[in-house]
Amino acid sequence: MNNEQLERLATEAGLSVHWVDANARPQTVSPDVLRKVLEALGYPAESGEAIDASLLRLQKASHGTSAPPLLTVDVESNLDLSQWFAPQTPFTLHLEDGSSLDARLTSNAELPALAPPGYQQLEIAGQHLTIAVAPKTCFSMAMATETSKPHGWGLTAQLYSLRREGDGGFGDTEALEKVLRSAGERGADALGISPIHAMFANDPHRYSPYSPSSRLFLNSLYASPG
Repeated sequence: MNNEQLERLATEAGLSVHWVDANARPQTVSPDVLRKVLEALGYPAESGEAIDASLLRLQKASHGTSAPPLLTVDVESNLDLSQWFAPQTPFTLHLEDGSSLDARLTSNAELPALAPPGYQQLEIAGQHLTIAVAPKTCFSMAMATETSKPHGWGLTAQLYSLRREGDGGFGDTEALEKVLRSAGERGADALGISPIHAMFANDPHRYSPYSPSSRLFLNSLYASPG
């Protein structure tokens, strides 16, 4: 086994092996990390033989012999699986509420419209798939207020502009909590705030909250010191 073989498997699995850090320095994910991540994704890579087998699985999947790991369907609609499975194939559908349904595909190899909205787990012909069942509409104000004619109202605030005693000069999560409680006591249904994503620690001139360095992490400057 060599690193080139391992990196090929990682790339085929959709991993970014090479990247650039916040200081504009090129970085490479270590082989040990790649092996652990690939193992977690279901692609063993502890040896050259294991890597070859995992690559073969990925290649088969890309040529349509296996269904993709995630499929989507609208609620109350059948899902066409004829590309991968035969009509009347038995399956087990595990729902988000913990219950399970045992049934068969239709005569057209479609998954019957059995599942409510949510992420459901399908076990069929030795494969495990996630079925994302989309609701008919997005979550609405009528749903949020549980009324047919909603009259909800809310506020918006730039988090950094909120003030409290001892805040150090700009707003933080403690100030946000005070505003939230005050708005809730007055019947508000929502409070919209400015983005609080992570910024660029090594480049203070890039300070716009609307252009963060990452939307996976939060800006620690907004954390209340208490």
